[in-house]
Amino acid sequence: MSPRRCWQVFGMPWMDVMGKSGGVTSPAPSLGSLLALDTCTLNLAPPNAELQMHRPRAGDSGWLLWQLEGKQQVVLLPSNAVVNSSLLGPDQCIYSPWEDDGLEAFSSVLAAGEALWVPPGWWYATRCLSASLCLAAPLGQVEALPPLPSMTDEVLRITTDLLSTEPQAVRKRIWRPGSGATAARSARRCNAVCHLEHYVRSGAGSWHCVSSSRASAPEVFHLGADTSLGFMEEILRSMLHGERSLVAVVSPQGGEKLFDLELLHVVLPEAPDDVPDLFHQYMRAWSTWFEDPAGWQPLPALPPSPVPLCQRCGAPNACARCSGCSAASYCSKSCQREDWRYHRNNCSVKAKRSLFSH
Repeated sequence: MSPRRCWQVFGMPWMDVMGKSGGVTSPAPSLGSLLALDTCTLNLAPPNAELQMHRPRAGDSGWLLWQLEGKQQVVLLPSNAVVNSSLLGPDQCIYSPWEDDGLEAFSSVLAAGEALWVPPGWWYATRCLSASLCLAAPLGQVEALPPLPSMTDEVLRITTDLLSTEPQAVRKRIWRPGSGATAARSARRCNAVCHLEHYVRSGAGSWHCVSSSRASAPEVFHLGADTSLGFMEEILRSMLHGERSLVAVVSPQGGEKLFDLELLHVVLPEAPDDVPDLFHQYMRAWSTWFEDPAGWQPLPALPPSPVPLCQRCGAPNACARCSGCSAASYCSKSCQREDWRYHRNNCSVKAKRSLFSH
């Protein structure tokens, strides 16, 4: 489980009827309802965090990245530029553009207030140069998703029995038992990889599916880190590998939801015996980003790349250096001029320190 993860804020279906502590509350508006864009996301990430190469479900006019605060570097690749051997799924890829010295890609640095258009079907990855807050949203008509599955007779039978016999607000029934123990029960923090189908009950009493992960990629739940999970974390920690359970949630206002959960895998943080001290510093700083914002700590920078990268566009073999601080590298004079409005504050501080030290 890589600690370099951007947070994505969007509507949590279980949070519409349940509070963070697990008690029943009145429905709270989600980000999607406030912006009238169900597919938009708000990404919050600490310095040095990276978002893996992926291809979002964009609109017919592309995808918009709007930098609200901070600064991040974006790498774009055409739809045919990612080889099949590096694909995790139709829209996910393990390819890292930051480790490819011969990469020929489009790159740009977004500062607060700037926006970037991503063409439809293109891949992109981001690297945060400072604490970043970015809004991502599709442009134009959003492409249609595959048809959602309908509730089977067996699921309907189990759900009806579950709602009629269990008095709790959150009701669980194991549909298919798992095998063996799961590390999610004892690990303080881990990732639970699951398939999730979400059903809601209409006023007429019929159930219909509103989302399903089986047509694309599994859902990943960050146990011990994502406080918005509420009662879902307790349920996921109680499940065994391979278990498939139905979870019904009922609110006092009459809203009923059903979650079909299947636990596929539990991923623990990697901690080899001979890790350098930088690893521990990184993990300690990363853990503060799940606590009170007043205590957030910046992530330490990872070892520098053996090939200098342009501070503006990220191009390798950036041989030109800033004459004021000698710390920033650029591939061309134009990149240096464009980056000066962001770099001059840091440059002036380092230049003054160098002047007073002599």
